[in-house]
Amino acid sequence: MRQIFVFVLVALASGVSSCAVYSPELPVLPLVQDRGQSEVQGNMNGFSKLGMDLAYSPLKHVVLTGAGSFGLHSRTDNPYRTRYTTSLGGGLYTMVGKALYLSVLGSYGIAASRVSYNGYSALDTLPGQVLTEYRAAYRPYSGQLCLAFLGEGVSGGLLVRQTWLDVRRLTRNGGPVGGQATEYFEPALFLRFGRRAWQGHATLGFSSPNANMRLGLQREEQRYLAANTLMIGMGLVVRPHLLRKSFQ
Repeated sequence: MRQIFVFVLVALASGVSSCAVYSPELPVLPLVQDRGQSEVQGNMNGFSKLGMDLAYSPLKHVVLTGAGSFGLHSRTDNPYRTRYTTSLGGGLYTMVGKALYLSVLGSYGIAASRVSYNGYSALDTLPGQVLTEYRAAYRPYSGQLCLAFLGEGVSGGLLVRQTWLDVRRLTRNGGPVGGQATEYFEPALFLRFGRRAWQGHATLGFSSPNANMRLGLQREEQRYLAANTLMIGMGLVVRPHLLRKSFQ
């Protein structure tokens, strides 16, 4: 069953790559359970972005997080995209019984992106194929609720995240443009497999803008400024507090 789930994620990820100015990050999903525990998580988001998440629990029931990612694209891609995101956050966690894990997290970050493409654009006055480029700088902040089941070899759960964008700059071919969706609903499912210090992880979710923010936008603008996007990722989790124990 685990192999089938991972295979499906790989197949989907090979065909998913968002063209939108806003590209959602994979959720930060620490499963620390006590003071002094930490996690380092590396991930690949849809075969288009590499990311790393850090989590540390300085006090029981308290976790601090950090995350960063950057896009992987060739300059021959059409559309061509560059993007990066960094964020800091934190929150609370608790165990309910022996296997049910509950956490509430928040984060605030800095992000920038550029999307450029050659094509026939309905938004341009000149006929024919033209180069169109969107540039954006924004501050994403989010709130997240996570419910997970912790098993011996396999853990998993679901989360609901709400993300807002504080857009600092948005241009199209150098001129200011409006219409960027600034509120996104982002639920996801996740799975972890493996024991002790090393674990694999997989995430499957979606990001959907507030429907009201799509009103009045042409279809092409919706694609770049208010798009629905799949979040598909996989990677590796390292738990340093367990690594130290293995060497003692």
